[in-house]
Amino acid sequence: MDDIERLMRSADPAAESGGPGPLRLEAPVPVFTQARNPGDQEHAPRKPRAQRNGWRFALAGTVVAAVAVGAIALSSPLNGPPPNPGPAAPVVPEPENPSQSASAERPPLGPNGSGLPHGLVPAYPGVEFDDSAACMALDPAKVRVTRLDGSTVVLPGEAVDHPVVGCADDKATFMVSDQGGTHAADPGIPPGVLLATWQDKAWSIDAAAAHGFDDGPLLTWPQLRARTLAGGPDAQTLMKEQLRGMGLKPSATARLMGPDTASWMVKAKPLEFITSGTGALEITYPLYAGSDSWMWEEISTDASGAPGDMKVELGESALHTMRMFDAAGKQVFAFASREPGMLQPVTCQDPEASYRLEGVSPSATVVDGGALELALITVTGSNGVVFPELGSSVGLFPADTPATGRYCDLPREVPFNGRMLEAGRWMAPMAFKDEAERKAYLESTEYRMAVTVASKLVLSPM
Repeated sequence: MDDIERLMRSADPAAESGGPGPLRLEAPVPVFTQARNPGDQEHAPRKPRAQRNGWRFALAGTVVAAVAVGAIALSSPLNGPPPNPGPAAPVVPEPENPSQSASAERPPLGPNGSGLPHGLVPAYPGVEFDDSAACMALDPAKVRVTRLDGSTVVLPGEAVDHPVVGCADDKATFMVSDQGGTHAADPGIPPGVLLATWQDKAWSIDAAAAHGFDDGPLLTWPQLRARTLAGGPDAQTLMKEQLRGMGLKPSATARLMGPDTASWMVKAKPLEFITSGTGALEITYPLYAGSDSWMWEEISTDASGAPGDMKVELGESALHTMRMFDAAGKQVFAFASREPGMLQPVTCQDPEASYRLEGVSPSATVVDGGALELALITVTGSNGVVFPELGSSVGLFPADTPATGRYCDLPREVPFNGRMLEAGRWMAPMAFKDEAERKAYLESTEYRMAVTVASKLVLSPM
């Protein structure tokens, strides 16, 4: 397990590289969240989340427990005036059956031209969303959640923390995004997919009523694929089991559970790319219509690990990590810089496991040993089966890394200016059905975006 995974797999149910394990659903711990000002820039691509000014408590998943001794910031990277908003979002089309129409007066539409009401964020492009009175009333700020202990709260966080997966037949599904799994986590609300019901003209979620396979949380298709066990039930079988736990018919799969693909990704083309620096690196990333761009999260941990010391300067941090999230709250970039010898070496659990690199593309990132390159890495176990929970992922590797080899020989960290860097796992593992699907991903918007980001990623001495 790499160090980014050790700290930040809050929405990713991946286990150790030796094989899949149970989902860890322990109660989260409180960490501080602080606003950061990376400097005056030309644009302000994403609106900062509420209460970002000053200190505040936020609940983070157990995999971010180590953050309690560091400083965490989630911010819109730029602070200048917003660019032109671009074309207005299209209005949801009127249904053929007028009886299904919500009303002539529409609620506010969501970002990115999604056409969704009340600022809802789609979990994937083209979500199934009925033009009914119930669905048009789906406002995440008004959804009541009955937690596992029986108490009731409003769905926490912002819309990007719980993107909508579907809405049909007086049912709606939300997912806990990677961003939400860290910054809007609640010990009484399980991760994964949340099922909402429309009753008495109100939306509500019963956290205890819906279960996934093995009584775990409900999972999205990409998460299910990553959890599929070698020689065990496939994702299709697991999805049917989940639907039974939800009390839904299998016919609800397409409408409420999204597409059966390896990755749900933003497909919109950016207006332009913008550049910002953090002190550890200079990164270029997309700006979309409506001043929407990636968000970032930074965590700095001091060498002493003293609890409550939240004012660690970047250059004094023993471990500094950074993640970026797209418009749907999905992690699309991860980077870690740490002092040498801070963590114990990772044990090789399967000496015969192999890897292969595909879609290799140059980057602007240069370390002590030379340049790094971006690639899609796929890990295969000694039994010839792709590791379900390592699967395929995107990241940076030394340019002289062989295209194939033993996974245990693959460098997971590289030296740079007296520190060790790791950027080999930008996003959660993916599971492809076949080679054709894997090759299609290499031509996808998500991978091409990663190629662009890597081609302009420059490190800075800390």
